[in-house]
Amino acid sequence: MSVMSDDQNTADSIVKSRKKFKRNKILSIIKNNENLSRFDLKKITNYSMTTILGLIDELIEEKFLCEKESDDTRVGRKPLWLKINPDAGYFIGIEFNSFKLDCVLMNFDEQIVFSDKVEFPKNICAEQVLESIFTVLNKIKTRFEHNKIFAIGIGVPGYYNSQTGEVVEYAYIQDWKHIPLKNLIEERYNIKCYIKSNVSVMAVGYKRKYSMAYPDLQDFLFVSIRNGIRVIPVINNEIFLSNEGYAGQLGHLKIPNSNRLCSCGKHGCLNSEISDVGIKVKLIEAVSLGKMRGLFDRVENDYNRLTVENLVLTIQEGDGESIEFMKSLAECLGSALGVVVDILAPAYIVLYGTLAQAGDVFIETVYKALCENSIAENSKQLKILAPRLDENMGAYGAAWLAFEKEFPYIKEQI
Repeated sequence: MSVMSDDQNTADSIVKSRKKFKRNKILSIIKNNENLSRFDLKKITNYSMTTILGLIDELIEEKFLCEKESDDTRVGRKPLWLKINPDAGYFIGIEFNSFKLDCVLMNFDEQIVFSDKVEFPKNICAEQVLESIFTVLNKIKTRFEHNKIFAIGIGVPGYYNSQTGEVVEYAYIQDWKHIPLKNLIEERYNIKCYIKSNVSVMAVGYKRKYSMAYPDLQDFLFVSIRNGIRVIPVINNEIFLSNEGYAGQLGHLKIPNSNRLCSCGKHGCLNSEISDVGIKVKLIEAVSLGKMRGLFDRVENDYNRLTVENLVLTIQEGDGESIEFMKSLAECLGSALGVVVDILAPAYIVLYGTLAQAGDVFIETVYKALCENSIAENSKQLKILAPRLDENMGAYGAAWLAFEKEFPYIKEQI
């Protein structure tokens, strides 16, 4: 019995890798283009027709692709268009923070076929979060038991290790420390699992959903304003992050003349000024001093309802004190973003969160403060966007993350 040499093993591995790349390239091209034939693929890829025919036959046999006859009414043989088979397989996306968990199931053609949501109680702990994750996964496995699920993508809050899949820490979930989340899920469900920050997957989801509306959305900063402030840069159409899950912590940038305590244990961080948690603290302080009467009347003198959501409502209703309070927050954010703009020079900034729904005055104030803290060459063409909140944005991005990891030839888009 002969033993295969290391050189032969290496050669076979290279051949398999090249074939996988070609298959994924064909799938990506068909996915992003309408009405392609085998001959069209040959022209686009420069592969030989023999290679194209062999790979297409395999992909059809494995149900990744299907064929559709052209609707052309001209005389002659109608071409057969190659189409992605939506039911070839599925990807699960989960994204959560300390308030809620969102989950979607995405088919092979990037359509959401199932979604679920779990609202968390106050002071939620790690065990409850894990149980919620397992509950939604069990629901999908039961409901779609005959369908192939390729992978699970999860956007986690706080700090994590993307290589090991361990979540390291998140201040707003009790006992959320050093949990091997990736291993727990893969061992329980025998499905590959990929971990990124929840803001990263929201940035991916935003890019995928809005690429048609903004075709030049190649360089932008995705700024999440929730329990903390985190920025995810997309540069030359690719997310720019380190391997560890500590990048993008704009919320821990020190703010002049601020001495508020941050969740990190230090004082003067941006998080303590304009995060949802920081704003609530400031609103309670203002009301205690007899200020913000319009907001306090709106919430019927209930301190628990002094939230960013209700602040935005009073801003939209034209309450003067609420608008001035909002402007101070916007100036603080704009000053911090000016530093990042001079480093990365994006074409867009995308502000995402409840505070960003405050309207044009908020965006204009952010932009003015940003311009005052950056050079004109970097800010004069900059556009600031504040998209409507989409509860499935992060979960959709997490599902797309799983897709990209399993079928890695996706270069034209994130």
